[in-house]
Amino acid sequence: GDMSAEGEMERQTGGETSADLEVSPSLNPSVAPSVSPEERPHERRNFWLLVAYNIVLRTGWIFKTESVVMPHAADALDPTGLARGWLPLLNRFGQSVPPVLAARRIKNLPKKKRAFIGTTASMTLCFLGLTSLWLIPGLAQHRFSALIFLALYALFFAAIGVNGLAYNTIQGKLIRPNWRGRLLTI
Repeated sequence: GDMSAEGEMERQTGGETSADLEVSPSLNPSVAPSVSPEERPHERRNFWLLVAYNIVLRTGWIFKTESVVMPHAADALDPTGLARGWLPLLNRFGQSVPPVLAARRIKNLPKKKRAFIGTTASMTLCFLGLTSLWLIPGLAQHRFSALIFLALYALFFAAIGVNGLAYNTIQGKLIRPNWRGRLLTI
């Protein structure tokens, strides 16, 4: 026969009705008590550190892939255009597959900042390696330079994908929910 909405709710929740289910104040920011900065002394510092990190990351982001810089660098190493053709694939793969593979490991880390700092350092080292292709005399003319470029490019995007996962985890732990929009706005 037909079940009422209340009966369907009881069946789905194991007998509890909506009146029996209460949202924890910690899960609902509109019900959460206001906490003064004195009770969370590091929250403001963490907030501004994450703001600074975001500004630096976004400023650097302007000068990489989606602009003409990386495609031009790929063309300088491989005039056929084949290396440039791989850039979007490596970009999307690195930002999607490695974070999925690393999610459980990051979840189980006692300190998420290690993954965050490690991936940020990896991103820096990848760009140091990319720059080295032109700084080391003769390396840019080597026949494997385009492959080295693509490998470092792929590692960079794997690092940035996992870095985004670690960043969001840290942000969820350090910044209260009603401040997260403000963080992105700034």
